[in-house]
Amino acid sequence: MKKLFLLLAILALGSISAQGNGDFVSFQFVKTTPGEQYNVILNEKWKELHQMRIDEGTITGWDTWWRVGATPESDWNLLIVTVAKHPDSLNANVGVAKMRPEYSEMDREIFLEKIIEINPNNDSVVWEWRSVDHLIQDFDSIKPNYGKISEYPQKIDLNYNQIENGDLMHANGLYYDQKRNLILLSVNFYSEIWAIPHQYDTEVTKTEKGDLAFRFGNPNTFDSSDERIFFNNHHPNIVSLHPETLDNFLIYMNGSKNNQSAVYEFTFPPKFETDPKDWLQPELIWEFSDVDLFSAKLSGCIRLPNGNTLICEGDYGYWEVTKDKEVVWKYKGDTSFWRGYVYP
Repeated sequence: MKKLFLLLAILALGSISAQGNGDFVSFQFVKTTPGEQYNVILNEKWKELHQMRIDEGTITGWDTWWRVGATPESDWNLLIVTVAKHPDSLNANVGVAKMRPEYSEMDREIFLEKIIEINPNNDSVVWEWRSVDHLIQDFDSIKPNYGKISEYPQKIDLNYNQIENGDLMHANGLYYDQKRNLILLSVNFYSEIWAIPHQYDTEVTKTEKGDLAFRFGNPNTFDSSDERIFFNNHHPNIVSLHPETLDNFLIYMNGSKNNQSAVYEFTFPPKFETDPKDWLQPELIWEFSDVDLFSAKLSGCIRLPNGNTLICEGDYGYWEVTKDKEVVWKYKGDTSFWRGYVYP
């Protein structure tokens, strides 16, 4: 099993001068793990990796600073700055495997997901959920979280994806379901939706009570042979502006399998059962697709007050379609589109 090198735990001390002046800057605030040899990690591994990113033109520079006066109780004690000419380059990674193929898997970084809730009045973190607390693996019986994947659908198979740059999950959107007190997380590289319980405090959420309350879209992620319906997905949301379809769930399915996107509308079961054996699948009640509708990235959909659905096709623009699937409006832009919203 790979050693978990979270973004918030792997980067190290030292001072590397940024090279060049880019137009976009990423600031990463890191809380380091006591006992880790950060000098070694940075100077023997990360310095070389980022220099290769500079040489290949992915980024123009990077640097790190320690926070003066930080204590073990501080939220962060290390700042990493990355500079690039384009925002997409800030997330691009040549990968340790490409740079140093002799490195073992123990040396390669893995980026997992975390959700934090912030009080806007004082910017304090009042709640968080971390995927690292809810993992399972069937690779090494002497390592933590070992078990049979199919027997624990409420947990996340760490080894479902083997992606060189370490971006295993790539969550790309969330929606707070106030009625059920759940956070619906779109996990693009697992091609599914995770329903995350929100009713417990952070400490309890780290336990099994914070495991997935439900998941759907790709049962392959927990070794089930049930039908997979998502092949990458974006923009989970619940209908809130149209009374007739209120509380239904919408998702944009990118369709990477056959280059065909679709919009799906579901109704949820009356309740999400605690025991995964009793989980009921959401019911698909409406869908829209078109031979011209495909975007492998970005994208989204939302129900308008008039009952139509506004679809954002990430590399095209917007569609408006009726419940009878008639296209009544389209807009083509000359850039990429993240998603669309309506302000009634």
